[in-house]
Amino acid sequence: MARRLGMSKDGALRESYLYRGKRHDMEVWSVLAPEWRAGKQTS
Repeated sequence: MARRLGMSKDGALRESYLYRGKRHDMEVWSVLAPEWRAGKQTS
């Protein structure tokens, strides 16, 4: 989903949060404001 919105995967935070007693990884995705605006104009 994030990739379809024009975002890039910046990395992963390994075992960054605890949920129901188990540690999970979290992916970090981002998009720069000019890229976001450019993508919204073409849709």
